Parts: sequence; C-alpha cells; structure tokens
Amino acid sequence: MNDVAGEPRVPKGLPRRSFVQRVVRKIVVLSLIFLAGLIVLSMTAARPSHLGLHGGKLAAVPDSPNCVSSMTDQEPFFMEPIDVTGVDQPLEKLKQKIAAEIPRSELITEDGNYLHFEVKSLVFRFVDDTEFLLDEAEEVIHFRSASRVGYSDMGANRKRVEKIRSAMN
Repeated sequence: MNDVAGEPRVPKGLPRRSFVQRVVRKIVVLSLIFLAGLIVLSMTAARPSHLGLHGGKLAAVPDSPNCVSSMTDQEPFFMEPIDVTGVDQPLEKLKQKIAAEIPRSELITEDGNYLHFEVKSLVFRFVDDTEFLLDEAEEVIHFRSASRVGYSDMGANRKRVEKIRSAMN
C-alpha cells in the first residue's frame, strides 16, 4: 500500500490517474468514436431515389419530423408556398437568392419548372435535399425540404425555407 491509507501501490515512474481522469478519458474516446460515426454516415448517405416530380407533384413527406413541404396536408410538415405574384422570372430570382443567402448550397437538377438543391450542414456536412416547383398558374413556388439522415433536424429545413421566402419578398 501507498503512504495514503487504502490506495493501491503504484509502481515508481507510472503516473497515478484519478477516477475522474479515467472517466473523462473514456468520455472523450467515446465522443470521438461517435463523431467519427456521424462523419461516415454523412459521407455515405446516397441521394434518395424518390426525389423529383411524381404526377406533377413533389414527393410525399416522410414520417420523421425533418421535412417541410407546401404540398402536404399533414400539419407539422406543412408550410405555405412561396408567393411570386408579379415576379419576373421567379426561378431565376430564386436561384440567385439561394446562391446569395444559403451557404453550402448546390444546384443539382434544373428541369423546366423544377429545381433541386443539395444543402450541406456546416459541421458534419449532412445533406438536405431542397426542391422547388413553380406553379405558373397560381403564381407560387412549391417546395419540399428534407434531411437525408437522422430523425429530427431541429427545425433547420423550416428555417431555411423561411429565409428563402424572406429573400424572395
């Protein structure tokens, strides 16, 4: 035993680690493993096959609360479409506003009145798919914005669409 009663003898030259130090070290190691897993997950999430138009509409919303859409009747996911009444070339304006206002966004598909952007999160580079569909008759732009991975997005897609809506006005 050491000079301190009840403590096990530590061979000379080896540092004595307290319980707190061991716990902190384990927490750090587990956190790094968790973060590495998140990074791998974000890099391997493939582009969903259900994106695009289906019968002239955007895809349905998933069951998870990481999506918003103007083409659903499900209350937690629904948002009003973007009003573009009187806006000349609304999709061109939309592309310009997204380029200026939404960092880490990339236009993936442009097909007639349909646009698809991928938006990457700052830290883990998680990808969200944000789609737009211009309805010329109604003078609105419908949208669907959803996270590829995870269950909740903590309102990120809703905030993004609100930012785009504000920029369009």
